[in-house]
Amino acid sequence: MDIKVYGENVEVTLAIKEHVIEKVSHLKLPEKVANIEVRLNHVKTTNIAKININCLGQNIHIEEKDDDLYAAIDKLIHRTQRNLVKFKEKNNIHLY
Repeated sequence: MDIKVYGENVEVTLAIKEHVIEKVSHLKLPEKVANIEVRLNHVKTTNIAKININCLGQNIHIEEKDDDLYAAIDKLIHRTQRNLVKFKEKNNIHLY
């Protein structure tokens, strides 16, 4: 599994990158995940965190916004986990 972290209008420091990778590594992902792409963006006073997961030839795209970048990342991971459960049920696959 390949995890990439990009920053748009925000510098991705080592601490931010480690935080994202730690949170993503705790996700219960399907076995056949090709890659995970996390994009962090800062627009005016809002921080936006986006995740793209390529799994079984389908893309899962989720976006969260918050004033605090770390809060946006945490919300994103929580929402991603809920959507992965729905994805699993829809496609009848097992999470590990």
